[in-house]
Amino acid sequence: HRTPRRAGPATRQRPRALRPIADTLADALGAGLLLLDNCEHVVSGAAELARVLLDRCPALRILATSRAALRLPDELTVAVPPLPFPAPDGDHTIAGLTVHPASRLFLERARARSGRPVPESDAAAVARLCAELDGLPLAIELAAARTPVLSVPEIVKRLQADPAVLRSPDPTAPARHRTVAAAVESSVDQLEPAARLLFDRLAVFAGGFDSEAAVAVAGPDAADGLAALVEASLVETQRPGADARYRMLMPIHRQALTRLRAAGAEDAARLAHARHFLALAERAEGGLRGSAQGWWLGRLRREAANLRAAMGWLRTAAEPDGDPASVCRAKTRTRR
Repeated sequence: HRTPRRAGPATRQRPRALRPIADTLADALGAGLLLLDNCEHVVSGAAELARVLLDRCPALRILATSRAALRLPDELTVAVPPLPFPAPDGDHTIAGLTVHPASRLFLERARARSGRPVPESDAAAVARLCAELDGLPLAIELAAARTPVLSVPEIVKRLQADPAVLRSPDPTAPARHRTVAAAVESSVDQLEPAARLLFDRLAVFAGGFDSEAAVAVAGPDAADGLAALVEASLVETQRPGADARYRMLMPIHRQALTRLRAAGAEDAARLAHARHFLALAERAEGGLRGSAQGWWLGRLRREAANLRAAMGWLRTAAEPDGDPASVCRAKTRTRR
């Protein structure tokens, strides 16, 4: 046998193990479809990899799943909303719940986890649970993972007392997927400090809010911070446009409230929230008597949950038989 001639310096290739991973992928892919999953915790790295691959492979298409956009020039962002869920009240049957994607997912995963179907008697509790979880798939999966040891009504009851009940029993799962709180924190950690503070303070809202209310509670920079929270999928836009409204999904809202309480900042945020909606109610009192009555009725309907939340907090802050509005004004003078 002839001994193969060794390549000279000009023709010798670098060992594959030492070549950049992007070069290796580009050589192997060429064209086709590449899936990059869960990019939100490595957005900059995923974006750089995608840019290099697309430069090297013009025919390649990349599908990236992420709670934040990669911000590439030709990127097309497609929002994936939570799963539709049944009304939390009303007469429900297990068969009827399969029509709704959120409850159908829970029923399928609960049966796979526990080895038995959810009993008919728990149909109403399944509807309540899916509403409490706002149709968030990860939260539904984690709730279903508890069914081997807890009934659905028990899961609902524990969830209202302690959101940490939603945790994965799989020790091999990535840390950010073991609880809803960990998944939320992995996104919050990517934010600038000002956006993190805004995220916490927005926990005082109920039923949505607009940018004016966010500024009243969190300060003048809130409008800019909202954009970062929307991009990170921590806040969703309910209605775009000049009169846009925003909301947090319930599992995300619970984690924001946990953070706000841990920071000892809940009372200050609640006070700012109450001051804003007290001022709104006082403006509405005059508006309801004039030609703009219809507009003010619509505004009050949209803010009904926030008005109830503000009044509830003011009642707890007031002395027995005291006037909650006076307490709000007194606390405002004290802070000034």
